[in-house]
Amino acid sequence: MSIWKSFLQHDVSKDPNIYWASKHVFDHTQSWQDFNSRLLYYMTPQRLQTSIKSIPRNQQLDKVGKILDIAYKRYEYLKQKQNGVVFPEDYEEPHVFDHTQSWQDFNSRLLYYMTPQRLQTTIKSIPRNKQMDKVGKILDIAYKRYEYVKQKENGIVFPEDYVEPRKVQILVMGGSVALGVLCNRNPVARTRVSRQHCAWPRRVYNFIDNLFPGVIEGHIITVGGTNTKIATELWKYNMIPEDSDLPQQPDILINAYSTNDVHIETVQQAMAQNLTLEDAVHSMQEDFIRTVLQPPSSCKEREPPLLLFLDDYLGNEQKDVRETLSVNTVGSRLSTYYGLGFISYADAVRDFVYGDTDEWWFSPVDWPNRQIHPGMGAHISMMYIVAYNFLNMATTYCDRLEIGPEHIYDSNVHGMPELKLNQTLNGEPRPKITTALPPEMTKDLSLDNISAKWREAENDSIALAFNASECTGAHATFTPCAFSWEWSTLLAAGKEILDTVEPYLTLNDGWIETSEYKKLALAATRWDAKLEMRFTNLTQPVEKLNFIVMQSYGEKWADSKVEVKASVFRNGEQATEQTMEIEGFHAKNTSETFNFNMDLGKNKAVEGDELEVGVDMVGGTTFKIMGMMFCRF
Repeated sequence: MSIWKSFLQHDVSKDPNIYWASKHVFDHTQSWQDFNSRLLYYMTPQRLQTSIKSIPRNQQLDKVGKILDIAYKRYEYLKQKQNGVVFPEDYEEPHVFDHTQSWQDFNSRLLYYMTPQRLQTTIKSIPRNKQMDKVGKILDIAYKRYEYVKQKENGIVFPEDYVEPRKVQILVMGGSVALGVLCNRNPVARTRVSRQHCAWPRRVYNFIDNLFPGVIEGHIITVGGTNTKIATELWKYNMIPEDSDLPQQPDILINAYSTNDVHIETVQQAMAQNLTLEDAVHSMQEDFIRTVLQPPSSCKEREPPLLLFLDDYLGNEQKDVRETLSVNTVGSRLSTYYGLGFISYADAVRDFVYGDTDEWWFSPVDWPNRQIHPGMGAHISMMYIVAYNFLNMATTYCDRLEIGPEHIYDSNVHGMPELKLNQTLNGEPRPKITTALPPEMTKDLSLDNISAKWREAENDSIALAFNASECTGAHATFTPCAFSWEWSTLLAAGKEILDTVEPYLTLNDGWIETSEYKKLALAATRWDAKLEMRFTNLTQPVEKLNFIVMQSYGEKWADSKVEVKASVFRNGEQATEQTMEIEGFHAKNTSETFNFNMDLGKNKAVEGDELEVGVDMVGGTTFKIMGMMFCRF
C-alpha cells in the first residue's frame, strides 16, 4: 500500500505516477481526465486494500518472485537502453521465461511456516469507514500512553493534577479454543502452564507488552460451550461484573467463537429450524455485529469498539470440506458488508492440514476422530497472525489518503490531478452512509430494494443523530440493566450465582446453584420450588425482564415449566402486575438456551419504584435459569 501511495504522489515531470499510467491510449484529448480523476479519488489505497481476499501461496508465490526478477531485469535493460548503453552482439535480452530466481531457506521452522507472505493470507478484510476511524483513535490512545511510559522511565516528574493517559483496552470473547483447551499438547514436552496463559489471547497481550510495555491492557472472556449467540446477550446488556477487571467499554473487541458457532449443537438447532448451517451462522453473527456496532443515540450508550472476527475453525465438527468453510464464508461476507476486520488462522494453514490430516502442529491431534481443540503450535501461530493483522491495520491507517467525503473532489490531496472543467458528471454514487448500519442482510434483501433500504437506514440514523462530543467521563459506564447476571461471565470472573442474587432475595425455597458440564445455572430441585426477589428504590427504568433458560428433553425434563410474576409498586401501592410462563422442555433431542422476555411496556417500573419478581415451578421437577437481565430495553 505504501508503494502505491508513493507512486500516486510522484511528480510526473520526474517519474510516472498512478494517474499518468492510467491514461488510455485512445484518449488523445484527455477528455476523460475529470472522470478518471474522480474515480482515482474514490479508489484510495485503503479501499483498494479491501479488494484483497487471497494472495498467491507456495509455488504460486514463488512464481511472483520469478516474475519480479524477470520484470526487474527487463526494466534495467530498458533504462540502460534509453540512456544510450550499447550492448554486445551476443547479449541476450531478458526473456519472459527466465526461471533463474530461487527462494532462500528460512532460519527456523517457525519462520519457515509463518512467513510474512503466509501471514498476509490471513487478512480477509480490513476495517473500513467508521471502523478505520476507530483504528486512528486507538493509535492516538496508544501513542499518548507510550509517550507517558517513556517519559516516566526517563524520570520525568508529572504535576499532581496530571491525568495519566489510559491504556488501550482489548477484550477477547470466545469459547474453549480461545480458552486454551489442549493447548499444552506440543511435540517437545508436556507443560503445566495454565490454559489461559498458553492460549493465543494471553500470548498476543504478552507479545504487544514486550514491544510496547504498559501500553495495552488485555482481557479475556472465554468459556467452553459458549457461542456468538450468548456473546450477543452479554454485549447487549453489558453483563460484565462491575467489580471484575473486565472492561465495560473495550477499544478492541475480538470475536473468537468461530469453532463453537459451527458446533454440533448449532447444527442440530439449525436442522430443527429447517436452516442450513451457513444460514444459522449468518443469522447469529450478523445479530452480534449489529448489536455491537449500533451507533449510540445518547451519552448513556457505548461507542462501538473496533470489532474483529477471528476464524480458527479447520474441522472436524463436520467432515464435508465445504461445510467446514461455512464460518469462513459467512465471516468474509459479513465483514466486507459491514466494513469489519476479519482474520483467518484457518486460511493460513489450510494447505498444511488438508495436505496431511495426520499433522498436529496446526490442527487437533486426534484427527480424524471428533476433536476441535488444536495444540500449542496453533496458538503460537495465532499469536503471530493476530499481531500481524494489528500491524497491517495500523500501517493501512497511517498510509491512507486523508480525503474528505469522496463525492467532494479535492485536488489538493497529494497525487490527485486538477480537474479541467470541474463540472458534475452523471452517474456518480450518492454519498455513502457514515453514521448508520447498512440494512440487515436478510434473504429478502435484493438488488431491487437494497438502495431504498440503505437510504432508509441513513434517514433513520440522521433522525437519531446526536453530538457525541458532549459526552463526558461521567457517562463512561454503560448500565442498561438494574440487575443482571449471566452464567459464562460469572464463571470467567470466578463468581457465583447465589452470591449475585443474595442481596435481592426475599425467598428461596428449592433453588440451588449447579455446575454441570462447567455451565453454571440456577436450578429448581423439586416441583414446588419458589424464588422471590425485591428491588427497592430503582435508580433507572425497568421495561423488560429477560431470562436465559435452558430447554432440554427426556424424562427428567418432562412438563418442565415456571411462572414468572412481576409486580411494580409506586408510592407504596401496587401499580401493575404481569405474568408469563416459560417451558423448560422441548421436543428436540438437544439442550439449548433461549432468551425469553416479559415486556412491561407502558406499565414499566420507573426511577424510585419497587420491583418484585417471583419464579415458581408450575410443571415438572427440573428447570434451569442461565441468566437474568432486568433492563430498560
